[in-house]
Amino acid sequence: MPKITFNILLAALVVSGLIFTLSTRQTYYNLKDEIPSSFAVSNVYSVAQVTGKNSLNDTAARYDVLGTDLGIMWDNGQRQVMVAFGDSYGQGWGECGAGPAEAGWRSNVLAFSSQTNPQKGLTFSGMIEDATGHAGELLPSRKVDGDEITVIPTAGISVGARNYLYFMSVNQWMSPGEWRTNYAGVAYSDDNGQTWTAAPGITWYNSKIWWDNKFQQASVVKDGGYVYMFGTPNGRAGDAYLARVEENHLLDKADYEYWDGVSWQLEGEQTATPVVEGPVGEISVQYNSYFKRWLMTYMDESRQAIVLRDAAALTGPWSAPRTVVNSASYPGLYGAFIHPWFNQGTDLYFNMSQWCSARVSYNVSFMHASLSLIQPGETAASPLSLEPYGPPQPALKLGFFPPIWKEPSDGDSFGGSGNPSPLNEVNRQVS
Repeated sequence: MPKITFNILLAALVVSGLIFTLSTRQTYYNLKDEIPSSFAVSNVYSVAQVTGKNSLNDTAARYDVLGTDLGIMWDNGQRQVMVAFGDSYGQGWGECGAGPAEAGWRSNVLAFSSQTNPQKGLTFSGMIEDATGHAGELLPSRKVDGDEITVIPTAGISVGARNYLYFMSVNQWMSPGEWRTNYAGVAYSDDNGQTWTAAPGITWYNSKIWWDNKFQQASVVKDGGYVYMFGTPNGRAGDAYLARVEENHLLDKADYEYWDGVSWQLEGEQTATPVVEGPVGEISVQYNSYFKRWLMTYMDESRQAIVLRDAAALTGPWSAPRTVVNSASYPGLYGAFIHPWFNQGTDLYFNMSQWCSARVSYNVSFMHASLSLIQPGETAASPLSLEPYGPPQPALKLGFFPPIWKEPSDGDSFGGSGNPSPLNEVNRQVS
């Protein structure tokens, strides 16, 4: 065969192969063609306020935690649920949002719960203390704006007797819903959370030019001998990506595989393609054995709402988002971290934060929602938007976490009592 003919043929094969590859990946990557949500959401209400003054756990009097947020939960493998919180403040706290720094600022604190009846709320059996009556900081931070302002937990999980805490090193808080991170890392504890060590060598460094690393915040879940890690960039505007690692290699970054829309790749996080289109903030994933579906909750800034997606497989396809609760009913809401024990029925229990409102200000509430399957051919009506604490109030636009207020497109309902689900014994855990 003449050389020129061979070259033309080779070029044609390369181009056709490239087109095939791109078209194949596009069928996986085309997130616009989302499947409908499987669920209608109803009966949404706050079971109890978890943290702060006069809360269920009275953390102000017992642990000098007057203001805090997040409440990321995972099973520690010893019939306890660990609950990790973000920036926490004691005496002198400003009563609205985070700060000031002089008010006993701790970047992160940790509680324990053994409560098996969710309708009694998320009661604590204790918190990690550095002195009697004072919750201690787990991981230190420099507390310097533009360098490292804080270190915030994003996910947790246990493998055997060891607990792991995924965290982000925050460089700078910016406008609401926006912040920059230096890197994401993993810490571990071999004494049930009393002390933590940031593991060397497992760091997802952020770009200091584009600030666009895909795995700066995480949600982790165990399934089939692997730990699966959902990741998002810093802030709440990015897509969600997926990685996995064998349980016994969790601290070996080189062993993490990244989902590229078709298969798992070892070449690094740059190979990952989105499994969920943003904006995604404070993601949480859990398996519901009753529905036999994976559930994902997160803050959707565009809707000013906590939303729910579902999927049969962790790699997707994930359904379109369904609003669970919005800021008309709970001003300044964010974060929606699913409890790992109560996922064998139609009830969804999760921790939710509010930045600054008349009822709950920079603290965490334990929430309930009822889920029901939408039958083929049916369409779920938009839930009625009601406010259990009085008339809706706009979220205050200050600090880092409050969402930017705008009229929601749909809402939520509340009232009634949920039926507690039995203790979750399946071998799946999640933050």
